[in-house]
Amino acid sequence: MPFELGLDLGCRRFNPKFKDKCSLIFAAEKYEYQKFLSDIAGQDIENHHGDISKAIEGVRGFLAPHCDDPPPGASKIESLYSRFRKQLPQIVRRVGLKTEEMGFTDLTWAMRQWIETLA
Repeated sequence: MPFELGLDLGCRRFNPKFKDKCSLIFAAEKYEYQKFLSDIAGQDIENHHGDISKAIEGVRGFLAPHCDDPPPGASKIESLYSRFRKQLPQIVRRVGLKTEEMGFTDLTWAMRQWIETLA
């Protein structure tokens, strides 16, 4: 999503209203982003190396300082994510979808459905 990232960085740099906005930039491998974004030097890029545990740790670490209460630990989040992934086919089957047919909107809908069952 180089275009969207450029818009985000541009808003922060040229619009005082967004100067306090922060973002997390993830890449699978170190310097991988340079294939797509040559003008991103100077940004802190996090690497997850294709490992879901590292991605969860990175996102949790990024969000934690912005939360009033500490978020669950990375291992708890990973456990919940694993449970969600196992139940996902059943959730989407109720509306006649297969997981391989899902788009982003379908996935976020399924997440909301699943989270409601936790409450």
